[in-house]
Amino acid sequence: KGTLKGKIDFASLKKAIPMDSIDLKGVIEALIDFDGKYSSIEKEQYENFKTNGTVSLRNFEYGSKNLTQKVLISSAAMTLNPKTITLSNLCGNMGPSDFSANGSLSNYWPYILKKGTLNGNLNISSKNLNVNVLSQSSGNTAKTTVNTSTNKPFEIPANVNLVIKAVVDKMVFDRLNITGLNGKATVKDKKAILEALNLNLLNGKMLMSGVYSTPKGESPAFDFKMDIKDFDLPSAFRSISTVRYLLPMAGESSGAFNSNLSMRGKLENDYTPVYSTLNGEGVLSTRNVELIGTGLFDEIAKYFRKDMFKQIKINDFSTKFKMIDGALMISPFNTKIAGQDVTISGK
Repeated sequence: KGTLKGKIDFASLKKAIPMDSIDLKGVIEALIDFDGKYSSIEKEQYENFKTNGTVSLRNFEYGSKNLTQKVLISSAAMTLNPKTITLSNLCGNMGPSDFSANGSLSNYWPYILKKGTLNGNLNISSKNLNVNVLSQSSGNTAKTTVNTSTNKPFEIPANVNLVIKAVVDKMVFDRLNITGLNGKATVKDKKAILEALNLNLLNGKMLMSGVYSTPKGESPAFDFKMDIKDFDLPSAFRSISTVRYLLPMAGESSGAFNSNLSMRGKLENDYTPVYSTLNGEGVLSTRNVELIGTGLFDEIAKYFRKDMFKQIKINDFSTKFKMIDGALMISPFNTKIAGQDVTISGK
């Protein structure tokens, strides 16, 4: 049995507690009552265990030496009953990134007291989300890309069953500019399961589903399926390390490609794939591809008409491929290169 009732102005805490390394502002108010028998929770007879209350937060600011930007939360409110904690009206920002959220958690008493499974749902939205800034520490202010090479990848918690729905108008992640992101993820059994994640990037669209898992004592693993429409080839080369690894010639090209593919493997600490573990298959088709200034055709041009090989057009084609332990295996396909019929296959 207990009661929590109070109001705290965080700015006044500095008068009582040394806080040289952090900066806190804002006001939190709470009124929570709980009263009942532990056996009622064990038997899931929550109606016999009284829990009622509210917690509100306003004009909250948090800053520290380890953050490049302050976290600002203009408002947030929680209500509690014996079965559920409900979050509403959470609005805030961190630097150029804004965010809002609402949702609920159930089965929280067994989770707190007996390590039961915490169930919940969360809705997140943002008009502008810069993941690079969120990932930076104050020691890396000069860097503009995600730098997590000294950190282990995020581990999915156990005993959590959480459904997350996200809508983001604009997002910057590493070198990618993404718009129109929306989708659903289920966090369960140390896995994050993506369902129908839609996003626009590289002048095209992508629909993704799959699983990111963090088995205990093992490297994080992924198993994704992607439907790619009209990705710009040179932009993909500049922005995605896997494209640079598998298709280095894309850096000397123009045009677009489509693909249906599945890919699975392990991840390094900086979230790049362990290429020797990459396996998958798919279909690749191209549109308006031209090779510009490649070393191979520069050599050929020394012995033939040089103007023929300055800009090499490749007729549109479609081919199947496989990835086996990091190697790209291309099934035979027919096309024309600089107007000449060619059959291509290889590894």
